[in-house]
Amino acid sequence: MNQSKALKVTHNNGDPGLLSSASKTSYTNIICTLLDSCNFVLQEFSFDGSGKRVLWQSFDLSEDTPFLLWNFNAARDTIKLGDTLNSSSSSVSAMGKFTMRFHRYNHNSNYSYLVIQSSANHNYAWIANRNQPILHPLEILTLDQNKTLKITHEDGDPVVFYSAYET
Repeated sequence: MNQSKALKVTHNNGDPGLLSSASKTSYTNIICTLLDSCNFVLQEFSFDGSGKRVLWQSFDLSEDTPFLLWNFNAARDTIKLGDTLNSSSSSVSAMGKFTMRFHRYNHNSNYSYLVIQSSANHNYAWIANRNQPILHPLEILTLDQNKTLKITHEDGDPVVFYSAYET
């Protein structure tokens, strides 16, 4: 994300693709929530709770938006500034429909992926770093004090999903 708050996906040997662009706001508090719709949402809101907006989400479910913006009260489904999720923890949506965790597809593998998985049938609904596996068990999802949502690990550069500042 650059200074004008344009969220872009970059890759080697190619032009960045614009995902979203937003104007500056007075919003100062950010949380991530795993919703029962299976969407993982990064939201920004004012400290008095008067307004909210979605900064980034794992996928867009526009028909559920009014519900999504108000459904983040359970502690287990929310990641706040400074919180982390590592290979020995998970985040569960408020009604228990979905779980987000680091997962190795093959237990003999040294690499893992951040996944959202159905609690009912264990199917994968979303795989965050599908093209960039992370060395297990050194992976950590964090929403840091700089308002950056990322996976850090000792095997390379972080996987950044959202940054309030240009990196």
